[in-house]
Amino acid sequence: MAATLGAGIQDGELFELLAQHNATGVGGTNTDVGVIGWATGGGHGFATLEYGMGADNIIEAVLVTPDGEVLTVNQCQNEELYWAIRGGGGGTFGVILSVTVKAYPMPSVTMIGLDLTARNGTTPKAWWKLIAEVHKELAVLQDSGIGGYWTISGPPFHFGHAMFQYNTSSAESADQEMLPLKKLIDHRNGTVSSNITKFHTASWYNLAKMFPRVEHTGTSRSARTSRLIPRRAIEDTRGFAYILEKIGPQPDNPKNGVSNPSMSGIMTPGKKMVDNSLNPAWREAVVHLITSQSWNDSLPDSVAAETYDRMTNEKGYLLRQIAPDSGAYYNEADRHEPNWQWSFWGPHYARLREIKQMYDPQDLLWCHHCVGSEGWIQEKNGTLCRVP
Repeated sequence: MAATLGAGIQDGELFELLAQHNATGVGGTNTDVGVIGWATGGGHGFATLEYGMGADNIIEAVLVTPDGEVLTVNQCQNEELYWAIRGGGGGTFGVILSVTVKAYPMPSVTMIGLDLTARNGTTPKAWWKLIAEVHKELAVLQDSGIGGYWTISGPPFHFGHAMFQYNTSSAESADQEMLPLKKLIDHRNGTVSSNITKFHTASWYNLAKMFPRVEHTGTSRSARTSRLIPRRAIEDTRGFAYILEKIGPQPDNPKNGVSNPSMSGIMTPGKKMVDNSLNPAWREAVVHLITSQSWNDSLPDSVAAETYDRMTNEKGYLLRQIAPDSGAYYNEADRHEPNWQWSFWGPHYARLREIKQMYDPQDLLWCHHCVGSEGWIQEKNGTLCRVP
């Protein structure tokens, strides 16, 4: 099964159309995410642990190259370009007119909600120690096909996790797999209060219709950093807890008008190896971890500059230290990510750079920290100048 969609089609439209044929495809976590940009940059979503990343699901694309040629790219035609746009960023190599993506019979799904809240008197160290131990159990659940999305906020500290298991028969389908995690949490009931909920639906689209549509208003700004965290880092619970405590929400809110850090974790990586340009770090990642802060645009530029600097050189530094050989997700990374070529594409970058030179030798298509962008410097006023 497959579906062909034009540029500009959003997740909500894709899900609705395929549901009419009792089918689904992979998409992001909001109905207004553009499918092509999402997928060509990598693409994680609620179903990607089960069906693979967005980039893994592209069967074919039609695009216009910088010299005006319209090409069809797939595993039999223009194979190098086909490899590059599946993870290397679609707008870097040409203007994509349409893509054909895999579709799947509509699955049933069980959703498990896990909420943990720190009790009064719980110290930050006790909280983060438990969260690190929880991740070790979540990695085991991931091996059995159960993955999802979590957020951590505070104070008071709160961990909320929505997990998904596909092609199930009842809300109790994951009970056996959940036992070790439940036992861990019950053993720490003096540290946190907990709540586990379960929901089952015979049609995944019933769940997809609940996805939010995100609209941003106002004049807020934000800074974030992220890292793809492999299992070896998760299993070092003491080291992982230390990092989480340093980069996550703090017991006291900042005094400068910037928000307390919030954290989110994506635990739906497509593990199956596919011959495309997606960063191989995704295949080993247990969690794509993001920490971020926001502030009102009315704050002084000096506050923004300080926040960006600390995000990159303090919080980001710690994440890079815990997983130095891993990487970061191109679509959700620190704008100031150092050594971005390796972070975003790992060992694939050299080949991507060659393909970029082959199809766009004049660098007509440029974006910040995209393949080949190091050949240019962007001035403060936005203009581009070639690197001497």
